[in-house]
Amino acid sequence: MYKTKLLQAYYMTRKINKATCILSIMLLFFSCSFLTTNSGIPERPKDEVSQRQDSAMVELLDNPIPKESPIWMHENFATAAYMLNREMRKADQGILTIRNEFFTDEMARDVEAGFHWHAYILERLYWMFSSESKYFPGRMSIEAESAILNMLWEWSSSHCIADFAKPDRALWVWGSENHQLQAWVSYWGAAHIFKKHPKYKKHTYSDGSTPEQMAKAFDEYFKAYIRGRATRGLMVEIASPTYAKYSLNTIYNLADFAEDVVLKKMAGDYLNLYWTEWAIEQIDGIRGGSRHRCYPGSKSIIQSGADEFAWYHFGIGRTERSKAPGNMCMLTTYWRPNEIVINLVHNHHYAGDYAYISRCYGLKSDEEPTSYFGQKSPIYKFDTENGGYLRYSWITPVYIMGITMQDAFSPEKWNNVSSQNRWHGLIFAGNYTARIFTQPDKPERGSVYDAEWGVQNRGVMILQRLPKSNASGQALWIDKTLSMIERDGWIFIEAPEAYTAIKIIHGDIRKLCAQDYGAGIANAGFWLKLDDEFSPIIMEAAEKKQFTSFIEFQDLIIANPLTVEINKIKYESKHHKTSLTLFSDYSALPLIDNNPINLKPLHLFESPFLRSVWGSGIVTINDGTKNREFNFNY
Repeated sequence: MYKTKLLQAYYMTRKINKATCILSIMLLFFSCSFLTTNSGIPERPKDEVSQRQDSAMVELLDNPIPKESPIWMHENFATAAYMLNREMRKADQGILTIRNEFFTDEMARDVEAGFHWHAYILERLYWMFSSESKYFPGRMSIEAESAILNMLWEWSSSHCIADFAKPDRALWVWGSENHQLQAWVSYWGAAHIFKKHPKYKKHTYSDGSTPEQMAKAFDEYFKAYIRGRATRGLMVEIASPTYAKYSLNTIYNLADFAEDVVLKKMAGDYLNLYWTEWAIEQIDGIRGGSRHRCYPGSKSIIQSGADEFAWYHFGIGRTERSKAPGNMCMLTTYWRPNEIVINLVHNHHYAGDYAYISRCYGLKSDEEPTSYFGQKSPIYKFDTENGGYLRYSWITPVYIMGITMQDAFSPEKWNNVSSQNRWHGLIFAGNYTARIFTQPDKPERGSVYDAEWGVQNRGVMILQRLPKSNASGQALWIDKTLSMIERDGWIFIEAPEAYTAIKIIHGDIRKLCAQDYGAGIANAGFWLKLDDEFSPIIMEAAEKKQFTSFIEFQDLIIANPLTVEINKIKYESKHHKTSLTLFSDYSALPLIDNNPINLKPLHLFESPFLRSVWGSGIVTINDGTKNREFNFNY
């Protein structure tokens, strides 16, 4: 009966081919059937993921971090209390405290005041525990439920307008990627809650829209959003240790609570796509490859993109399991990764060494910048056709090397949200902190933008500081778990199962302890500070098992042809059978085997496990035994 009603509703609201509609809904219920009972009430999966989620809830009940942010602290406690069916009246009081003490007029009226960081979490609490819930109805008191509704209406009705949800604006970014998703998913969720509520469903927003009209508009917006990301570039804040969790956190609301069956399926498929990319770029739950918006300090030295989520989904990763607010939706989600994704997480290294190449956008659009609210947060409009970035990762069972390749445009051509604090380097098996990366000096205020460019093929990289950036200085981080020697003008690094060689082309280096450089953590490793901040840097890595000794690796590296001219350097790797040329005067694109790098390849994703032609919307995932095709063209 439940499926029949959904199907009838879908026919009435969508003028599409009936066969396509039936196929879409069959796919949805086939993939999500374990989440519902025959009566349509969601049934929580009884699996190891739920056990890990529950363990986090028990810890949160006793220690509802972060105490420095009382709104999040009350939300975390309420999530744990309602989930565990314990101390629920204290949870109610926490929500009332948010409403009465922290939800100010400024927060209600001014989107810059930050309520979007909380709205979608409060919506999840409403969907899961209010009197209207299909999950755990009535665990939340009517008073707390009313407080949530009141906050959501005061906040969203004052500035949410249907123009925000125009599908042709789906790839615009307000403020930053994670801010955009938190705000827009919150607008979506509030409209869906209000369209059914007898008190609010006849209210109108400031632009005259009804909740039902607003909900429908945001459904279409998020279909366009997911379709655009699956066809032109998955993320902007790529693998960010800080922000990936906040962006992902919101998508779980779409996957869990969307009533539009196509949107629900697309959101789940988007999560599968994200976790597939994560799966093939990780060693023991630590993601390798380049990162954007990766801040100095622990974010660069210890963390990696979405590593907080990995342990809960897959049982691997860091032992310090975060329970930050940016994890709350994932910690209560009913969504589960596809079996093929889980297989990749645990088995992708059987294929040995391979490249993963993906296109990313970051160039500004020619359109004039605007602001939705007339306030400080800009709207980032991207050139999604020409993109600008080519992300390259060389993946082995024992190390991963990665860079974001680009042209040496002036910084003004890039959107700041994509060019901020990029991270290039290596991670190694054996310890979750084992890594080498470059990083300019940390500014006294703000961040660095468009700081480096370079070229990579297989396990060889050349990179260089860009001269027009606001960055200054250049340094290499060497983790404490790695040992270093110098020989014949090269630096050689030994990891448990890999070797690395580093060549600073111009100038000397100075070894500095972490805290002396100002962007490190005491006793975590050390910095190699370059005297010539614009010197190109060569890095080459290889697996230990491919050599009889460390000395043999060093001899091979030293014998490799290296040509240094006034405007370019060329390095040839005999081990990786490739040559790289970097024009150190920034006059032309770098060369791989004497051919310019192609920043607009045919494929959006290309690897043995993840493939998609750019713009096609058809993504194929292969775990080594079978293929699974995901179609985002709805």
